[in-house]
Amino acid sequence: MQLSIDRPMGNSRMVYLKFCQFAYFYCSEGFECARMVDSRERMDLLAYPNSILCESETSCFRKTGIRREIEWDRVSDPVSHRQEMALLKSGVLVRRGEYCSIYGDRLDEVEAACKRSGMTLAQGLLIRNQLMVSKVVSNSWKLKDERKVKAIIRSIERQETQLLDIAHDLDLPPVSVFRAVVSFRVFEKYPDFLLRDKKRIVKSIISETSPDNLREFISEWELKELQKAKEYDVVGYSEQTEAPVLWEKALYEFLDNKEINYASEKELRDAEMKITPDCIILDDCYINGQLVRWMDVKSFYGSGLRENRHFSNSLKRQVTKYETEFKGSGAVVFKHGFSNKLSGSSPSTLFLDAGPLSGNEKVSFEVEEF
Repeated sequence: MQLSIDRPMGNSRMVYLKFCQFAYFYCSEGFECARMVDSRERMDLLAYPNSILCESETSCFRKTGIRREIEWDRVSDPVSHRQEMALLKSGVLVRRGEYCSIYGDRLDEVEAACKRSGMTLAQGLLIRNQLMVSKVVSNSWKLKDERKVKAIIRSIERQETQLLDIAHDLDLPPVSVFRAVVSFRVFEKYPDFLLRDKKRIVKSIISETSPDNLREFISEWELKELQKAKEYDVVGYSEQTEAPVLWEKALYEFLDNKEINYASEKELRDAEMKITPDCIILDDCYINGQLVRWMDVKSFYGSGLRENRHFSNSLKRQVTKYETEFKGSGAVVFKHGFSNKLSGSSPSTLFLDAGPLSGNEKVSFEVEEF
């Protein structure tokens, strides 16, 4: 088995490839130089198995043993469950059939409720986004009923009812409804295709990237309905943004400035690791006094509401997976803060808000819609 082991070398990390008998100096720009290592040095690298933080079939990452200490100052205190419940009970966050961005009086209504609850507008809008997704999860069975989907298809083909009205009646995102219609047609026409190929066709229709597939599977009227649906749907359809990537880069820049040795998510993927947080910490890094072996950044607000348990349960599973793989606790950084109920559900994990990352000029703290 080919093993690689990280060791700090100034601003770079040394990666030892067992059977190649070379030491490669790895920096953020990639492999930059190499030299032979003698047998004594190879034995030294392999003599301490407890120093290995994680490994795959081709690689492994080694702890440096260097102690680092970081003080992560909070931007604000965690939000209490009482504050979240007050905002939820205000009843302004979600409406039946509403899966779009909000403006004008509707936005003012939400902002006023956030102020009364002692929360920011960004936190309120992100809770709204999560509530909409949770509602979709609980209502998704409606699009798995073949008879119901066929009835929707008939209504659309006859141009009896507009797509937005159908979606409102089902209380589902309009693009999700249209995707179910297109999926039924594609799966019916190409039953022998691989699932991934059928999904690729559906995706090309929804994103309007394949004129041939558009002509084959939907009419001109249906295309106009799809385009209108996209304007009123930030859950079933969303444009990709750079915001999450920039948020990750802000973390890496912070660690670089603190001269912390770490392996990024890309480096973990390149090393064929199956479990890849945004980074693993190779040093013995203590943040606010707690040892941290991995870090993950989230560009949303960490809600503790039971109504958003779809998100909180997913986070708990992710944290458990990381702690098991890297044999230690880690830290989750929430761009827009978090609820104390959520942090209390995973006591071994360090929950952090934007803290020192909030000063990064490349990062926008405006709410990103889905």
